[in-house]
Amino acid sequence: MAGKPFSKQVVTPKGIAQYPWLNRPDTRFNNAVYKVNLTFEGEEGEKFYQQLEEIAKEALEHQKGIDSAYKKIRSLKLPIEQAEDEEGNPIDGKHIMKIKSNAFIEVNGEKVELKPRLVDAKKQPFEGNVYGGSEIKCALQLVPYSGFGGGLTARLQAVQVLVAAQGGNNAADMFDEEDYDSDSDMTNEGADDEDF
Repeated sequence: MAGKPFSKQVVTPKGIAQYPWLNRPDTRFNNAVYKVNLTFEGEEGEKFYQQLEEIAKEALEHQKGIDSAYKKIRSLKLPIEQAEDEEGNPIDGKHIMKIKSNAFIEVNGEKVELKPRLVDAKKQPFEGNVYGGSEIKCALQLVPYSGFGGGLTARLQAVQVLVAAQGGNNAADMFDEEDYDSDSDMTNEGADDEDF
């Protein structure tokens, strides 16, 4: 193989994060990865889908010129697909993109972490957790592969958190604030066991 492999950096439109592993890597399987599924709706998502189709064509032509493994591939599978309802019917104008990157690489025998940079809407460091339902954009490196019939993979590089969703158990939000004197006697003297 001669020549430099195809690679292109892009930024996604804003989308809704599903199953994000952005603050720490997912280590449930053999390989630790940072990942997120990003859902797009409307015209902006459709334009991005078309942009990825054009990049895939460009990547395939480039790779065919430098790598014989691509010679028989007719098209590269995209890392984005049309969303489906519960019955498996396509949902018009809604797409889901699978984005991930390895959490570590080895450089000169040393393990180096590749944690994606998290920033807020003003491009300042984002210190919170990114939960499902957050509105985000992702900076990606698009790279082709020839295995499994060929495709385009979206490697995560950075995330811009536009609207952070709240995570965890928010049941305590159901309470009203109460007046409470912490110095009052809260013992149960004089109460019968039957009262509890």
